[in-house]
Amino acid sequence: MSALLKNVVTAATLTATALLLIADSEPQVCRRAAEDVTFQVTENTCGRDGTLRIKVGKDACDIAEEVEVSPELGLPDSCGIPDTGALWNGGWTLWGDLYVSETPDGGFEPTDEDLGSHVVRTCESTPGVGGTLRLDCRGGPASTDSTQPAPSLNHTCSAVLTQQ
Repeated sequence: MSALLKNVVTAATLTATALLLIADSEPQVCRRAAEDVTFQVTENTCGRDGTLRIKVGKDACDIAEEVEVSPELGLPDSCGIPDTGALWNGGWTLWGDLYVSETPDGGFEPTDEDLGSHVVRTCESTPGVGGTLRLDCRGGPASTDSTQPAPSLNHTCSAVLTQQ
């Protein structure tokens, strides 16, 4: 192969590689409508019943713009969203840390920082019965000084969500 032909092939290869690298470095674009959904929270074993509001911006990819949740619900206040699909379809996750105290029946209820234990709680939303969503949560100690977490802080709880 002549030197000129080798240079042309090399230049074409480099150009194609550069174009692929530029295409791969494009920011992620999610196509979704803005949503502002309020759920009625019932049958809540994580805390009291009440309301949960999640606001997602147009074309948001990963995280909800705003989460409004009262501390007495015992639900985390950060929300990860799927790339597509409406919030009332489920598939989103709440996560965060909060303070809880153990109840006489072995459950946990939200409490003030001075009165409770620091836990991390993650909740997955899945479709429920009759147009509701089910929120299944698990939690454990946020930090510990020992290598073994305190078993009493490992817990599960759940709630039923109905769109208002």
